[in-house]
Amino acid sequence: MDSVPPATVETLVEGVWREGEVDLILNESSRIKADPWLDQEIERVWQCALAEAGRQNRLLFPGPLCRLERYAVEGGHLRLRTGLTDYREFLGTNRNLAALSGFFGETSCADYLADPLAVCTVLTTADDALLIARRTGRTMEHSGFWHVVGGHVEPARPVNVFESVRKELREELGVSTEEIPEMICLGLARAKETHKPELLFYSRLSVTWEDLRQRPNDGELDGHRLIPDSREHLHRFLTEEQNRVVPIGEACLLRYERFRWK
Repeated sequence: MDSVPPATVETLVEGVWREGEVDLILNESSRIKADPWLDQEIERVWQCALAEAGRQNRLLFPGPLCRLERYAVEGGHLRLRTGLTDYREFLGTNRNLAALSGFFGETSCADYLADPLAVCTVLTTADDALLIARRTGRTMEHSGFWHVVGGHVEPARPVNVFESVRKELREELGVSTEEIPEMICLGLARAKETHKPELLFYSRLSVTWEDLRQRPNDGELDGHRLIPDSREHLHRFLTEEQNRVVPIGEACLLRYERFRWK
C-alpha cells in the first residue's frame, strides 16, 4: 500500500507543528455570503435533519463552529484565519454541494460554504498500540465507520486547536490533559465530498488501553480496535477494513505513518 491519502481526501499542507506553532485568528463578524435562496435551502435541509434525528435517534450538535477562510505556513507557524458558522449551515451547504453547485455554479459556490474547521488525532497508548474507534450508529456522519478521535473546532477567546483535540479526548475517552504528554499537528486536509477542512494530529497517551476501556464516554463511539504501533499492522488494518474507515481518518493514519517511519 502506498502511503498516500485516499483519493477522496485532498492534502492542503503537511508539517510538524507543536503547541504555540499553530496560530488561529477568529473574526466573529465574518460568515458565509448571504443569499435569500441559500437561507431557505439551509432551513429546509436542517428541518429534514431534525426529523431524521428524531426518527433514528441521531445526535445533532447545533452549536457555533469556526469557519476556515485562509491558511498559510509562515515563519515555521501554521496560520489559520476563521470566521463563524454552525452545524446547521454545514448541513445546508457543505453537505448539500450538488444543490449549491447547481444554483451558484461549481466555481462560484465557495463563498457560500460553511467550511467548519475540524480536528482529528491518531492515538498511541502507553502499551505501544494504535487506538482506533468505531462511530456509533447515532452519529450523523459516517455512522458505523472506523475513525480516529475527532470533532469540530468551536469558537473561544482565544481559539486553541490543541485544546480542541484535548476536549474531544476528554469527552470521547475520558482522557485528562495530564495524560497526554505529547501532541503534534501534522497537517491540514480536506474531504473532497464535503469540502470540510480538518487538522490532522498525533497524540501520545500515558495510559494503557486497559485503563481507558473502563472510562465513560459521550456516546459517539461504540467500539474500539487496538493494533500494534507498526507500519505492517497499520497497513493490514486499512486493507482488512477497506471502505469501512472514514476517509479523513485514513488520511490522518497515513500522515502519522509518514511522520513515524519517515
